Amino acid sequence: MELKHVMVLLLLALPMAYAQPASISGQLLSNAFAHVECKTTFETGMVSLLTTSTSSANSLTTYATTLQDDQQKLQTDANNADISAWKNDVATYDSDVKSLNDAIVSWRLTSGKNLTNSSRQTIKSGDTSMRATLASCQFDALKAYSDTKLAWYDSDLSAAQAKASNLSAKGVDTTALTGVISSAQSTIVAPFQSAIDSATDAKGLQAALQQYCLYDGCKSGTNFHFAAQWDIAKTSAIESYLQGKPKAGNFTSQFSQVTSDVSQSQSALSAVGTSAYGSGQSDAVFNPLKDAASVLKQIVAGMR
Repeated sequence: MELKHVMVLLLLALPMAYAQPASISGQLLSNAFAHVECKTTFETGMVSLLTTSTSSANSLTTYATTLQDDQQKLQTDANNADISAWKNDVATYDSDVKSLNDAIVSWRLTSGKNLTNSSRQTIKSGDTSMRATLASCQFDALKAYSDTKLAWYDSDLSAAQAKASNLSAKGVDTTALTGVISSAQSTIVAPFQSAIDSATDAKGLQAALQQYCLYDGCKSGTNFHFAAQWDIAKTSAIESYLQGKPKAGNFTSQFSQVTSDVSQSQSALSAVGTSAYGSGQSDAVFNPLKDAASVLKQIVAGMR
């Protein structure tokens, strides 16, 4: 393979720092918003049920209005695929949901509501019906979210396979790269798919989403850290290819630097394991790889 092609492949390979595509972010936020709508419909429906049954519950209306305002902000965030704003606004939304539920509990414990037996029965029946609707709605929303995430994982691994095949066709040993892809399939994608297919309620889907992460983000589940594993394998493969070139002997110190960088990155990743990245751990993994990529480009430029 001509050295100029190696440079192109270095530039076209997966980025050193993982970034979720805007299209995926938008779709996931759209799915997440559908889940919020389920909750808002239930919460505001409960307030409506109570206030219709007795004027003593009218104070709850303010909480319902606040939730509807929160939902509107989240709708805007989802439309703009603004993850940062979503995280802040959904935290506010969750807090307001809790405030409403606390207010409902407080209302229920307050004496003097003067509810008739008929009103009590209406509230009980309505509560049961709305909870069933909520469960169905949340399952559908989380199923859509899970399917979107799975499709994204499949797409990324397919793209990685295409890049590995391209490198292999040019003479680079991609055994380690295809190994990373295969491991990602068996460790994350296959069991994630199985968990989605076997889930019968929203709780089961939520458990699957929290258990299997191709990249990072599962607080107590399995984080594969695909971007890091791929970059480590890719950097080593490119380095090995270049070391086989006639002029490689002129860059002994540079190759040593690359080897050291890869080793440092691998050690940092091993320390993370399958946990989510902690403070500074992502930089500890990716910064050496960024340095290695820079040195490899210098080697390619020098070999021309």
